[in-house]
Amino acid sequence: MYSTIKKVFSENPESDLWRELLTFSYDENIKKYLLKNGVTFTDEIINIITGSFLQAFEYYKLAKESNLQIAPLLLYYGSTNLLNGMSVLLSGEKCDIKNHGMKIHPDDIVNMADTYALLCRLREQVVVSY
Repeated sequence: MYSTIKKVFSENPESDLWRELLTFSYDENIKKYLLKNGVTFTDEIINIITGSFLQAFEYYKLAKESNLQIAPLLLYYGSTNLLNGMSVLLSGEKCDIKNHGMKIHPDDIVNMADTYALLCRLREQVVVSY
């Protein structure tokens, strides 16, 4: 699907992955990415992306330090924020969230390989291998 995929090997993949994802917590990096991909945006879109990535990071970080009673909830909120941030980053459009929760529609993503391909697009086809 993508012509240039670069594999990056890491001693600490979780840290390296978050370092890459958190580049989208800076307005200028988001604007550069959106402009490069021909996506129109507003200040609200930039704020949604920035907030989503930062909140996801904090939820995941707290989940590692929390007990089993609360960690799943923190992981859930981290995941919803990360998915929201990625969705808005890829589309340039605010998500229409009608309920409290998340759902992947089969018509939108056919299989996990498609999901992985979307993740790869975020960092100019750079893949971190574990």
